[in-house]
Amino acid sequence: MVLMTLTAPTGCPPCKALRKKRVVLAGIYELREEEPCSWLTWTFHTTKNSLLAQKEANDALAQKFGVEAFPTVVVLNKRW
Repeated sequence: MVLMTLTAPTGCPPCKALRKKRVVLAGIYELREEEPCSWLTWTFHTTKNSLLAQKEANDALAQKFGVEAFPTVVVLNKRW
């Protein structure tokens, strides 16, 4: 299983808090489900100097996973 975090750049206090706790959350899952767990993070970097391709990738991920606020955690399992 993969826990994917979609976050804002470094200025997001809830994102910072989640970064500190993600190892604990993954460990709890592994103990409970007896299945390995990986953590993937995608940070939505957007500046006026961002490449168009980066903006398009951000938009596509936000739409695919229903990102409405940061941070967003998505659980990807075998059924995904």
